[in-house]
Amino acid sequence: MSPDSAHLVPQVQLPGQPPQPDVQGFSDQEWWGRWTLGKEASLRFVLPTPQTVVLDYTGYLGQMDQRISVWLDGRQIGRFQYNNGGGDKQFGQATSLRLPAGPHSLTFRSNLSRLSDGSPLPAGADPRDLSTAFYRLDLLPRPETRPALSLPADLLREPAVLKLGQFVFKTPGRYLPVSQEGLTLEFQLREPASAPRPVLDFGLLRQREGQQFTFSLDGRPFYRTPRQPGAGLVRGSTEFPRSSPGLHRLQIRAEGGGAVRDTSYLLTEVSVRTDQVSFYTERLLLHPASDSYAHRLWAGAGLVLLLLLLSRLLFLRFRGQP
Repeated sequence: MSPDSAHLVPQVQLPGQPPQPDVQGFSDQEWWGRWTLGKEASLRFVLPTPQTVVLDYTGYLGQMDQRISVWLDGRQIGRFQYNNGGGDKQFGQATSLRLPAGPHSLTFRSNLSRLSDGSPLPAGADPRDLSTAFYRLDLLPRPETRPALSLPADLLREPAVLKLGQFVFKTPGRYLPVSQEGLTLEFQLREPASAPRPVLDFGLLRQREGQQFTFSLDGRPFYRTPRQPGAGLVRGSTEFPRSSPGLHRLQIRAEGGGAVRDTSYLLTEVSVRTDQVSFYTERLLLHPASDSYAHRLWAGAGLVLLLLLLSRLLFLRFRGQP
C-alpha cells in the first residue's frame, strides 16, 4: 500500500492552507501514518477568518510509563498515558473548537522517545528516535450549529480544562476518572443573556457511599445533588444560572461520603490508583433548554394527561347514550 492510498497524516482541509502542511518533528509519511521523532512534534496552520475546526486524531503509545500531552496555542487540551496494566495502548480525541483568525500551533509532547534513555539500539533496529505513532491527525472545517457541549473528560491526576467548543471522547460509554481536585470545564456561551438558559444533563458515578455533587458556575454554587444512600450512578439535569455571552467556568466537586467503593476495574485503561479518584463521569451534556431531559419528560407527561382526558370524555359520552 502506498502512502497515497493510506490516510495521510496530517490531513488539513481548512480554507487558505498551503498544499503541504507545516509540520515539525514528524517522520515522512508511511503507508499507515507517521511517527513523531523525539519528544515533541507540532503542526502549524493559519486561519484567514474565525472558524469552527474539527480536530480528530488517533495514536498509539509504545513504551511503559509513556505519557503524551496535547497543546493548542499553549493550552493543554488532552493528556494520555500508557496503560502499564495491559490492554489497549491506543489513544485519541475528537473535538470541535471555535478558533480566531491568525496563526495556530498544535503540539504533542511526550516524556519518552526511543533514544531518550541513552540505551544503544539492537543491531539492525530502526535508528530513528521514534516516540508516538499517529494513524490519524485531521483538521477539518465544521459548519456552525446550535451551541452544544458534550464533555466526558479523562482527567487523571489533575483537573482538566477543556476550551471552546465540543469535546467528545473517541471511546464513549466509559466511566472516566476525575481527580480529588474535581472537574473544571471552560466553555464559550454565544447565546444572548435573554435566550433560554442552557441545561446540563449529567451522569456521575460516586466513588464513596453517599457522595453529593456541587455544581458551580464562575465560582458560584448553583446546584447540589440530593443526598442519596449507597453508591451508584447519579443522573439528572439542572438549568444553568442566567449568564452573559462569553467564557464561563463550570466546576463539579464531590463532597462527603463514607466508605470507598472498589472501582479498580474501571481503571484498566489508565495508570491511576483508586485512591486518586474522587468520582467518575459517565455523561456531561450542555445544550439548549428545549432539548433537556426535563423538557422531554414534561412534554411526555403532558401527552399522557391529554390522552387520559380524552379517554375520560369518550367514556362519559358513550355512557350518556341510551
